Amino acid sequence: MQGGNEGAFVKNAADADQVKEAGRREKFRARQECDDLRAVLATPFGRRLVWKYLEACGVFSQSHVTGEAPLATAFNEGRRSIGLRLFDEVTRHDPGAYAVMVKEARNPQEEKSDA
Repeated sequence: MQGGNEGAFVKNAADADQVKEAGRREKFRARQECDDLRAVLATPFGRRLVWKYLEACGVFSQSHVTGEAPLATAFNEGRRSIGLRLFDEVTRHDPGAYAVMVKEARNPQEEKSDA
């Protein structure tokens, strides 16, 4: 591990070509992540999975724990932070999917068969 920049997009920030190429790669990576999330959210089972993780991360509940171990609230906030990141990505990349997930979570029996 020489230099510690093996994962870096740019090895020499003074090299305009490297900087330009790094920008291109970063845009590609961001677009790919957006497309991946949209593909997951396009399916009922993908939306159920995302909803399950949003709930498990405590996005829709309070983090504070009264009378528990002193670090329980901090633990819950860490978990919630990950869920909020996922929630942000869902609402940024496919805002309509969140509304669909809420509807499906409230009325799971009304979902069409996806098997």
